[in-house]
Amino acid sequence: MDDRLSALPDDLLLQIVTLLPLIQLVRTCVLSRRWRRFWTGAQILHVIDEEVDAGGEPDRFALVVESILSVYTTSRLRRARCHFQISISRVDNVDAAQLMSWARRAAKLLKGDFMLSVETVKADDSKDDESDSDEEPAAEIFELTYLEFAKQITLRLNDRFLCLAFPMGVGVFASLTQLVLMKVHFADVAGAALSEVVSSRCPCLVSLVVRHVDGVTALRLRTASLTDLTLLDVYGLRILDVVALKLRTMSVQCCFMDSKGAELLISAPLLLTFKWADCCPESTQVGPTDHLKMLVVGEIPPPILVRAGFIAHSNFDRILSYFRRTQVLELYLPILPELQGHGKLMEHIVLPNQYTDLTLVVEPNGHMFGMSMFKLSSS
Repeated sequence: MDDRLSALPDDLLLQIVTLLPLIQLVRTCVLSRRWRRFWTGAQILHVIDEEVDAGGEPDRFALVVESILSVYTTSRLRRARCHFQISISRVDNVDAAQLMSWARRAAKLLKGDFMLSVETVKADDSKDDESDSDEEPAAEIFELTYLEFAKQITLRLNDRFLCLAFPMGVGVFASLTQLVLMKVHFADVAGAALSEVVSSRCPCLVSLVVRHVDGVTALRLRTASLTDLTLLDVYGLRILDVVALKLRTMSVQCCFMDSKGAELLISAPLLLTFKWADCCPESTQVGPTDHLKMLVVGEIPPPILVRAGFIAHSNFDRILSYFRRTQVLELYLPILPELQGHGKLMEHIVLPNQYTDLTLVVEPNGHMFGMSMFKLSSS
């Protein structure tokens, strides 16, 4: 039987074999000398611990990652971009020092994306009861190294043993355009360092997404490049101060637990879309938004309110008073009987002076409404 696969030119064969999962792709090197380093031409290096057969060796996963990085770093194949991703699901495969070492080595070959996903489970589920009684080890610090050539960085550290920190001193994420932080716990002052890193060390950053993060009580951004900002469940946030000359879209949801003592300052003259489902801070200042085309304002969804421990509605109607005009206005009103203050929720809402389209969404959550009537009037 003819070996038609081997008869293909290198470029075409490389496109085919790199569709395989990384571990399987690496195993193709035993087929022939020609295939020995084919896998090093892959533009996506995604190492998943569940795909590595430990074979009784506790450090097997670490050895595999080390070997892959060593060979890949010395490969002479030319790569325009490289995406490096590690996914860890078992707690016995997590070591902050190793993760930092891998990130530093990846920084030397990265010209694309860096992704680190840690979703650990216990090493032996049968020992749940025993482990619950033991004292948990102290959290380790994962310090993100400078990835000079990385265009996108995504960190998902859903692990109680890892805390994120940023490197101190001089260093710039020179090529970074997108930063995504999900399920991250910041170490001590690292939450404050996020403001400094974004404002001073990411000159090309276009998109910042911060979701399900704690350890950030104040976020002060000064940026001339950012166009998109998304904040969701930034637990414990008390100060949000944004000066972004090119910002186009901004979304804030479930970040302020209450309005008392909280501060919100926004200066984004080119803002086009603003979405808000949160408490309106006691001290709020919003600069001119003459270019605003869509304003979406509403109560925090009930399931999130209950989970986060809110005891009253979010007084979101106050945020409307800081916007004078918009082309499209959308109001979202979920009703939850457990919350206080819903009796006349819309009584004091003052709508912007100018808008062309209005959408009112009322989510009854089990309530039944009879005939309703409301009056719209300009301020």
